[in-house]
Amino acid sequence: MPLTPGSNTFTAYALNSDNVQSLEASDGVLGDRSLARPGQTYILSIGVDDYSQGIPSLRYSGNDARAFVDAVASLQRDRKVRAVTLLDAEATRDNILCGLRRLRSDARDTPSCSVEQLNQLAPTSIEDTLYIYFSGHGVSRAEGFAILPHDASYLSHNSSSNDPPLQNIISDTDLRRALEPIWAKQQVLVLDACSAGSIISNGRARNAQENLSSIGQLARDKGIYILAAATPRQAAMEGPDQGPGKDRSIMNYFLIEEGIQSRKADNNRPDRSLTIEDWFNYAVAQVPNSADQQPVSFLPMRQENTETGIVGYFTTR
Repeated sequence: MPLTPGSNTFTAYALNSDNVQSLEASDGVLGDRSLARPGQTYILSIGVDDYSQGIPSLRYSGNDARAFVDAVASLQRDRKVRAVTLLDAEATRDNILCGLRRLRSDARDTPSCSVEQLNQLAPTSIEDTLYIYFSGHGVSRAEGFAILPHDASYLSHNSSSNDPPLQNIISDTDLRRALEPIWAKQQVLVLDACSAGSIISNGRARNAQENLSSIGQLARDKGIYILAAATPRQAAMEGPDQGPGKDRSIMNYFLIEEGIQSRKADNNRPDRSLTIEDWFNYAVAQVPNSADQQPVSFLPMRQENTETGIVGYFTTR
């Protein structure tokens, strides 16, 4: 593992065959100031409107993905930003997973992706920040949650099942495997999709049992911030055709348009920073006022010596 200046703490635990967690053991080492390196911000933003093969199309996911990149990038002050926006035909299962593989911190041979812009992504270091945003269809099934890329399709259109099988999806297990080898110290996952809350419903408790079908355990261990647009049984709604929030999803409007651009998520901190917790809490509180939809957030437990997660800094008061 790479070391950073100051305290580096390592924690270990075990799970028995019944998925009961042991007590945790911790140890640490101090890193010298010479280890300091400038961090970068990586943004992988995905929007899918164009579906086919029985999956209904959407209208505003592309707008959501572009707005997310512009808003988050605008807060990064002097940090270098590497942003990739995948829309519709480029947002296939293979392309999305290829982009995530390029971010692996332990990669010896970084893969070359067929979409050229993905090749600007590079292995992350411990000083980096990563944002992953997805706007599109999501499904919650017996085997877990999944997002639907552009090439997702039903295996059989003639199935009598109320829950026909899908192919070319990206499951919560796929996301877990992709995120596990990424060492960026701050990782943020925003899922603007129906039923997305089911991806973290098993990861809220501090001593949650391991659930290999979700990333709840990984989020707890690595301190990943997750915001899901709706509970496991709710739809993620699109905004109106006219007026405030038009041409965007409901959650994207409150998260980006109001939360960042209108600075309504700003708690007037002296350093002009926007914390992830304030940002998420604003969307969680405001979305239900406009739709039958309740966003769900996962905020890592903070220790006394951990830093507050920061989206970025406003340039003016």
